Amino acid sequence: MPKSSRLILNCDPQYRAHREAARRREETREWLRQREHIAHKRALAAPSIVPEAPEWPRVKRTRGAYSQ
Repeated sequence: MPKSSRLILNCDPQYRAHREAARRREETREWLRQREHIAHKRALAAPSIVPEAPEWPRVKRTRGAYSQ
């Protein structure tokens, strides 16, 4: 007589795949939250690429000298 294999159904108390998947999803969410938080802090701490400059008076553009 052949040995019967152990088949675990999702209604079996030993079935853990859904709990493990839920745990991995939660760990992934937490990792993404931490990563977003770190990226936000780095963006705030990064120096500005554009140097601080006073606002120059704007020159009103006139029609070009070539237009008649």
